[in-house]
Amino acid sequence: MTLPLLRAAFLALLFTGLGALLVQLLAGRALQGVFGLAGLAPARRLAGFSLALGVLAMPPWLVVQAGEMTGGASEAWSAGAVLGDAWFVLWQSSFGEVWLWQFLAILAATLLSWWGLAGRIAAIGAAMTAVLLHGLHGHFWAMAETIDLTVLLAMAHLLAAAIWLGSLPGLALLVWRLPARPGAALCRSFAPLGGGCVLVLLVTILANQADLIGGIDGLLATLYGWVVLTKAACFAVLLLCALANRLAARRALGEANAEAGRRWLLWGISVETLAAVMLLLAAASLSATEPGMHTGHFVE
Repeated sequence: MTLPLLRAAFLALLFTGLGALLVQLLAGRALQGVFGLAGLAPARRLAGFSLALGVLAMPPWLVVQAGEMTGGASEAWSAGAVLGDAWFVLWQSSFGEVWLWQFLAILAATLLSWWGLAGRIAAIGAAMTAVLLHGLHGHFWAMAETIDLTVLLAMAHLLAAAIWLGSLPGLALLVWRLPARPGAALCRSFAPLGGGCVLVLLVTILANQADLIGGIDGLLATLYGWVVLTKAACFAVLLLCALANRLAARRALGEANAEAGRRWLLWGISVETLAAVMLLLAAASLSATEPGMHTGHFVE
C-alpha cells in the first residue's frame, strides 16, 4: 500500500503545481487590471511549494519502487542495502531512466516557477514534460516497450487529468481570496479548458482501459476491475461537481446572490477536489495492480 500512496502523493503535488501555474496564467490579465500582481501571489506560492514538495517526494518513491523491483524490501533492511537497490534501479532500469528525467523536469519547473512571466511559461512546459514522462511508468509502456498509440493515449490521459484536476486547488484558493464576481469569472474562463480535458479523458479511457480490464468478467470479478469501477465513480462525482460549479459561477456573476453563489462555488470545488484525490489514489493503485486481461483467476 505504501507504493500507491507515494505515487498518488507525487502526482497530486505535480498536478497541483502545474494547475496552479495554469490558473495563474489564465487569471493574470483579468486580475492585474483590478487587483494588481498581488492578486496572483497565492497561486504563485501554491505552484512553487507544490512543485518543491513534489521534488522531495520523488526519492522516497524511488526507494520503495526499487525495493519492490529487486525484492530488497523483504530481504535486507539496512540503509546501505536500501540505497544500493535504489542506486541499481536508478542506473540499470528503464524506470530509473524515466524517473531521472522526471526529477530534472520537475526540479526545473520548481526553480522557474518563481521567476517572471517567461519563467512561469517555461515552468508550465517543464511540468507538462514531467507529467507526460509519467506515462512511461504504466502498463502500456511495460507491454509495448516503445512509444506506440496506446502509450501516447496514456500520456494524453495523464496530461488532461493534470490540467483539470490540478487546477482545482488553485481555483479554490483564488475564489476564496477574491470577491465573488472576479472569482466566478475566473471559473467561467477555465470552463472551456476543463471541458476539453474531460473530452480527452473520456476518449482515452474508452480507447485504452477496455483492453486492460479484460471484459465484463475482468471488470466485475478482479481487483483491477473493482479499482476501475471506483475510479469511474470518482470521475462521475467530478463531472457532477463541475456542472454544479458552472451553475454556481453563473449565479455569482448575476446581479443578485453573488456572495451566495461564491459560497456554493467554494463548496463545489472543495468536493470536486476531494473526489480528485480519491481518483488519484485509485489511479495509483491501478498501476500497481495486475490488469484483468492478465489475471488467470478471479476474486471470489
